[in-house]
Amino acid sequence: MSQQSVPPANGEPSFADQVRGLDAKPIDKTLARIMDDLYDQGPGIDGFKPLSAEQLRGAGIDPSTLENKDSGFLARVYGDDKGHYVLAYSGTDEGKDWLTNFRQGLGFEDAQYNQAIALAREAKVAFGDEVVITGHSLGGGLGGAASIASGIPAVTFNSSGVHDKTLERLGIDADAAKDEVKDNGQIRRYSVKNEILTELQEHSIPLKWAMPDAVGHKIELPDPDPQSFWKRMIPGNGIKHGIDIHYIDAVIKAQEMASPETARTGISASDPTRADVRGNVNAEVGIAAAAGSRGDAQATAQLAHPSHPNHGLYDQALRGLHGMDGKAMDFRGEQGYRNAATHAALDARANGMDRIDHVVPGRDGGGFFIVQGGLADPGSRRAFVDEARALSPPPQVAAQAQPAPAETQQQQETRRAVMS
Repeated sequence: MSQQSVPPANGEPSFADQVRGLDAKPIDKTLARIMDDLYDQGPGIDGFKPLSAEQLRGAGIDPSTLENKDSGFLARVYGDDKGHYVLAYSGTDEGKDWLTNFRQGLGFEDAQYNQAIALAREAKVAFGDEVVITGHSLGGGLGGAASIASGIPAVTFNSSGVHDKTLERLGIDADAAKDEVKDNGQIRRYSVKNEILTELQEHSIPLKWAMPDAVGHKIELPDPDPQSFWKRMIPGNGIKHGIDIHYIDAVIKAQEMASPETARTGISASDPTRADVRGNVNAEVGIAAAAGSRGDAQATAQLAHPSHPNHGLYDQALRGLHGMDGKAMDFRGEQGYRNAATHAALDARANGMDRIDHVVPGRDGGGFFIVQGGLADPGSRRAFVDEARALSPPPQVAAQAQPAPAETQQQQETRRAVMS
């Protein structure tokens, strides 16, 4: 659970406080690269180097506690010349790690989780508020449990879940703890869209009812190698792709694909209060939410004005939404239609559309698709606007008459990918 940090003598925030928060931060990229370095058993990255056995002993940590070949547990402690430390937990590698995943999914006590929690508590004593946690895959689950148990903030990637019983054995109220770290910025968890572990934990029936979810505030990263419609039709290809983008190198690629603004704000697309930044469009949803209905009207009025460069997309989206006749969702009045049209116009522009030919309800009634091109054409451009976001206050959008910067070939291919 979170703990109040003691400010360093120089008056600057502690490393723990610098890392805490709901929004993505530049340090998150370094933490992902540290995970890559851990897997490679490298010399360090971005100014952080693994502590030697002598340095660990000097800090009061037994070096032998960082690895246990019997259980498969592996961790490293990194430090920089500023007195900042990172406790990094390795992810699923060998068969014994999958056994740990299985045991955790059922709520059994497991050695790796016990070792991770014990090590985090030692690191807290050794480094105080100058240490943070990171982990990937199984290591993300270990890191999440260790963060809750020690109060050390954590950033995890494509993380496995933490069973309630793991926390309850420590005398922790699991529901309260998970809610707290989701809302207070203690744990940020990144998941790459379509990666297999998060899909199984959150969306696969019946596994999503058997597997615990990852802990913390979710930030979704884009699929770094989106599959075309035809590739997705190949039997087994979706599973292979989901495995490929589970690895840490895919996380790093997805982080680099995100725009600087998205990397800064980085809140999941499913979060109705996210600060959504797409291409050149600065969509500060959180600001608009605070502004209330007045902000709604101001934001939609900007795109509704004929002089706005995105007015055409807005108008086409609005007409399409009215044409659905409430089949996708209850828009709660005309302002709701206008809010949804604003989001649709921004998403259309971000996906390289210059017009919206169709607005189609989602199959589950939880949102709608915007389409440029024929509905039966696999090469058409599509984007999905989920219900929570469509009904959320729209962003404050400045009129942008400047043309968008030229896209790379990779960005163009990404835009053209047919959305599932």
